[in-house]
Amino acid sequence: MAALEDWCAYGMTGHHGDGRRAERIGTTGLLGWMTLHRSARPVPIPAGADPGLREALAPGDPHLHVHVTLAHLGRCADGRWRTIAAGAEDLHRHARVVIELAEGRLRARLGEQLGARFARDPESGVWELSGIPEQLRETYSRRHHQVVDAAGETATPAQAKAAAARTARAKPEVAGGGRAVRVAAAGRGRGGRRRRPDGGCAARPTTTGCRCRHRRRGRSPPRSGRTRTTAWSPPAKPSATPR
Repeated sequence: MAALEDWCAYGMTGHHGDGRRAERIGTTGLLGWMTLHRSARPVPIPAGADPGLREALAPGDPHLHVHVTLAHLGRCADGRWRTIAAGAEDLHRHARVVIELAEGRLRARLGEQLGARFARDPESGVWELSGIPEQLRETYSRRHHQVVDAAGETATPAQAKAAAARTARAKPEVAGGGRAVRVAAAGRGRGGRRRRPDGGCAARPTTTGCRCRHRRRGRSPPRSGRTRTTAWSPPAKPSATPR
């Protein structure tokens, strides 16, 4: 967010148009808040499923992502409040690069602290967490499949977005989500404590593979309230990545 603030937290003063250009003016910075989510939207659990698996799947697919809400104004150097980023145009232009920057920092931090490794998917070009079995990816791709079933395999992005909105369920307040994830992983042949590529033991499993799975077919992840502008995942302590 510091980078986005450097690029976009400016106001404009003066007339813009008719051969004239407004001037940029500095502000005190961006105004907003961030909310951390650890899971995607919940989906119905099949009747008769194993009780342990039902508990593990109840929170929704593991999907660490952040929603960023920004006020569309800033306090300028002259004390007046004005819209920022050229009417928000610059916010949209920089959204993709901010996401890439944040995800790159997250990958670096996971590599440094947990020994995680990533590889680009040959079809989509998306970075995926290595060492995640396909069966486990499928287990945590329920939201993706729900949207595909509702919209159809040949749906356009707009149709998929509409289907995601129709099928979205409210996120419940769920405690112990990390434990539930490990329970489900153990039930799919993965132990509760994940082994790093170098043989060490990582105390906390990462879940970025789930989101990357959704992109494998060239689609965005199913909707969980996330937009391109609000998908910043800080690698350090967040103050606040399927659709």
